[in-house]
Amino acid sequence: MLDQGVAILDLAAGLRPTYATPADLPELPSAVRLASGPQDPALFCFPSPAAMGGAHQFLRIAGALRGKRNVSAVRSGFPTTRPPATSPTVVRAAPADGRASRPEDSPT
Repeated sequence: MLDQGVAILDLAAGLRPTYATPADLPELPSAVRLASGPQDPALFCFPSPAAMGGAHQFLRIAGALRGKRNVSAVRSGFPTTRPPATSPTVVRAAPADGRASRPEDSPT
């Protein structure tokens, strides 16, 4: 029964437009800075694509690295104005795109 439900959700998700490259989007997802510090390398986090995923998933690691290194996370969610990516590879490519927005400066 669960397999059938997942199959229905998969079919329904296929009806929504998607993007295959960062260039397909007019605006890339923004990132939020969770911690800052002088050490390299900076840590850039990608939240789970699940409905409850988000930058909050990285608050503990950001707290441990506060004052040591920069920690940022991509804002996630399911906005109606932005189609979902076709694969995780596409999501990881977005920050490398020249148009990628920098994390907001909001470390605590």
